[in-house]
Amino acid sequence: MSTVIINGFVTTEGEIVVSNRIDTDQNGKQFIVTEGVYKTEIYIEEIESIETNCFALHDVFVVEEKFSSETNEIYYKFFAREFERLEF
Repeated sequence: MSTVIINGFVTTEGEIVVSNRIDTDQNGKQFIVTEGVYKTEIYIEEIESIETNCFALHDVFVVEEKFSSETNEIYYKFFAREFERLEF
């Protein structure tokens, strides 16, 4: 588990996987889609930004929350408008 900062001030432990892919709109214009999954044991009502020691995601929009009866983990599937790679 990694330390993850949510909305600039909520510090949690969790795991996050992010992917960037190219998509094409109906006019043929290409754009980058940033999407991912954040796994943690803490329920967060609204996620607007996510930051790790490697990257930051801004304008986050959660599209799905998954809960399991076997663990306390919550999976947040999201899209983000901006992906920022952080330098150490």
